[in-house]
Amino acid sequence: MITEQPVIKVGILQGYREVSGSVTGIFRINGSAISNLGFCASVRGGRVVVTDDNDRVVAQAKEVLFEPLQNGTFALRGITIGVKFHWERKEDQVFQGILRLVARDNATITAINEIPLEDYLRGVVPSEMSAESPLELLKAFTYTTSQEKK
Repeated sequence: MITEQPVIKVGILQGYREVSGSVTGIFRINGSAISNLGFCASVRGGRVVVTDDNDRVVAQAKEVLFEPLQNGTFALRGITIGVKFHWERKEDQVFQGILRLVARDNATITAINEIPLEDYLRGVVPSEMSAESPLELLKAFTYTTSQEKK
C-alpha cells in the first residue's frame, strides 16, 4: 500500500549558462531561509552561484536547492517551450515544488523541479486539454479541481 504520494523529478532546462528567476513565499536555499527574492544563477568554478538583485551571493554549491517552506512558488525567466516544434518560443514560467539547480560541465546549469505527482498532474493536464477535448473529460477535470479547493 502506498502511504505517501510519489515525488517526481522533471527537467525544466539544461545547457543554460545563466538562469534568472524569483521565489514568492518563504524558501530554504541550501539551509538559509529567504523570502520573495529575485535571483540570477551562473556557474563559476564548477559551482552554481546564486546572487540576489543586489548582486550579493545567496548560495553557491555544485547543487543549489530551493525548498518551499509553505506554499511558495518559483518562477524562471526565458524558458524555451515547444522545443523543435513550430510554436517554439521563450516565456517566463511559474512552478510549485522544489527547484534544484545543478552545475554541469563546469559551464552550464540544469534546472530540475521536484514535485508530488498529483501536483504535477494538476498543472500538466490542463495544458494538454483544449476546447475540443471530450465534454466528459472537461467536466471530470473541473469537478476534481473544484473538490480539491473545498
